[in-house]
Amino acid sequence: MRLTEHVRRPGDAYLNLSCPVCGCVAVPYFRRGRTHFDRCPECAFVYARFVPSGDTLATLRPAHTGPATAADTADTGDDTGDGDARRASARLSSAIGDWWHARGIIRCAQGRRRLLVIGDSGGRLPGTLERTGHFDIERAGATRAQPLPDRPAQPDDALFDRRYADRQFDLIAGFHVLDGVQHLGEFIDEIRRILAPRGRVYFVAPRGATAATAHGARSDARRFEAPGRFWYFSVPAIRQLMTDRGFRVHSARGLPGRPHLTVIAEKTD
Repeated sequence: MRLTEHVRRPGDAYLNLSCPVCGCVAVPYFRRGRTHFDRCPECAFVYARFVPSGDTLATLRPAHTGPATAADTADTGDDTGDGDARRASARLSSAIGDWWHARGIIRCAQGRRRLLVIGDSGGRLPGTLERTGHFDIERAGATRAQPLPDRPAQPDDALFDRRYADRQFDLIAGFHVLDGVQHLGEFIDEIRRILAPRGRVYFVAPRGATAATAHGARSDARRFEAPGRFWYFSVPAIRQLMTDRGFRVHSARGLPGRPHLTVIAEKTD
């Protein structure tokens, strides 16, 4: 195990002694099982105090590491009319989400065609985007296809095993991926490496409660998907993270009542 102050290899376990975004000393926030989470008083970033190794995570997490969608959580065991109504409502909710994100990505792209999608909002978004005719799409799955010989398998680092070329993509869209990557900074650096000059990112990530209250901590603890989810974002935290890693943030916001935020950023050269 290494501390965050030391240089580490991808796959190592490590301990966060301070906020990974701004470096401030955080305060204990909540506990979920054996995992402790701290909250930064400056940028409101919520993070796991201890992040397990890639080998450990590979034994803990299921193959599907994306968030549960409305369709996933609909009650399929009820053969009554109410059950059919719930399933129809879940499908409609998923379709609206796909439409919303597709619309946002098209606006973000501004003519950029080479698109990499990491994760997705429910399994149908890449098809929705393909039907628009605006993009040449490639997908990076939520889990590693083949581990590299010089590093252990990491379920969330879908980029590293594919060895994408420098500046290969004009736009990268990531859905509920940032909260599960083991090494957040290195992941953003890899995103930047494979983006073309002035390439853009469109990320959807979970956000923490806006206030460090007992109610906010309970709410965040209930929504947290353990094991393998390490980060809750705030607008100030996501802005600083992307800026420090070589991006200019165009938009970072969360809608009232929604448990996630969306960030649009452009690579600087």
